[in-house]
Amino acid sequence: METGTTPSHHGLNRLFNYDSFEEVSLRSTNIIPTFDPEETPPAAAALITRAQWRMPIGPVMHLMRWLEAAGCVVIEEDFETTRVDGLSQWIGDHPVILINSRLLAD
Repeated sequence: METGTTPSHHGLNRLFNYDSFEEVSLRSTNIIPTFDPEETPPAAAALITRAQWRMPIGPVMHLMRWLEAAGCVVIEEDFETTRVDGLSQWIGDHPVILINSRLLAD
């Protein structure tokens, strides 16, 4: 491990070594809607997203499948800490979600 690098940063530094990624084509059947958080309450955003994606009523089953179908890249990685369960970032036009494999799923 590098000097001055904490275990939690070591794993993310390794993950974000962009030389290790290969280019892939992303074609999605849905789009990730964007909302202004100042103007759109979470419940309204959820209703709009469910309608756009034609999701069934009730609990969302297989959320990652829905996100991936909308072009979201989901990566599971051990963050080497339990203090962070996940994070997200847009890279260009593509949303990326990192999930900490060290934590149990809800």
